[in-house]
Amino acid sequence: MMDSASSMVPHVCFFIDSSFSSTLEGLELLMYSQETEQEHFLVQEDLERVWKSGEENFSILPCLSVRSGLDLFLSVKQYPPGSEIIVSSINIPTVIKILHHHNLKIRSCDIDIKTMSPSVQQFKSLITKKTVATLLAHVYGKRFDMQPFINMCKDQNIVVLEDCAETFYGLQFKGHPESDIAFFSFGTIKISTVFGGAIL
Repeated sequence: MMDSASSMVPHVCFFIDSSFSSTLEGLELLMYSQETEQEHFLVQEDLERVWKSGEENFSILPCLSVRSGLDLFLSVKQYPPGSEIIVSSINIPTVIKILHHHNLKIRSCDIDIKTMSPSVQQFKSLITKKTVATLLAHVYGKRFDMQPFINMCKDQNIVVLEDCAETFYGLQFKGHPESDIAFFSFGTIKISTVFGGAIL
């Protein structure tokens, strides 16, 4: 069993493509930066120019982390206590804490070890009248087909949150175009790190 599972999950060596001096310079800028509001606006414009291509019609939101972006989204939505959210069974504890903080009832969907995809059949059975959103994660950098989940959610007005925190390896993939929000992380343990931050 372990042999077949290990062949499905990509394992990579952790390597930060940055010199020691570049790393120190970046940390210094983070700690002692005195940017004005206008400079922040210009950075936002630069990020949008890099992130978008051609006719893409969406907005981006830089955040401190995926978790802070998720908390911001849930603070704005203010779902009634007891509302349900379906999440991938593999997640990080702080995401679960954020969902509990917003009084959401968590429904966990198992992941198929061969595809690293949530179970479509189980997902369908977890949807109730109280389901307001789903947070599905592409784990270990392995993407799966979001379309079946999006189809089920759109039919029932369920918000689709696509957790792409571990799947950024270039701008050719920016999440499924029908997801309501796609979360990308650039934290210290990510392959494409800038030592923190996220794009929603």
